Amino acid sequence: MPNAVLLKMDALRMHGNRAAHGDKIKAGDALWLLQEAFCVGGWLFLTYGNGTKEALGKYAVPQAPKTETATLTKKELQRKLEQLEQAKRPNCASVTSMLPMCWNWMKRKPVVV
Repeated sequence: MPNAVLLKMDALRMHGNRAAHGDKIKAGDALWLLQEAFCVGGWLFLTYGNGTKEALGKYAVPQAPKTETATLTKKELQRKLEQLEQAKRPNCASVTSMLPMCWNWMKRKPVVV
């Protein structure tokens, strides 16, 4: 295995472990590590996957997702919050309809094997 690939894998391992255990990571470091991962994956693809450089393509820096600005009024936002709270509450009708089934199941005699 080329030393360059080992160094890239080592960087991914060290920084990945730090991130997994709660250390903060800078956006620039994350982008650099993403490129390193692309290089390692590309090497694996070319070496063991019988891939071609044309099929591999070139690395492209990911673009930040576009976010839409919320345009809800305060009243609409309050209504949505109430709907969410309503959805969190248990539905008594559905629980009540299940009780006969549960009661019948509890009255069954155990099967002895």
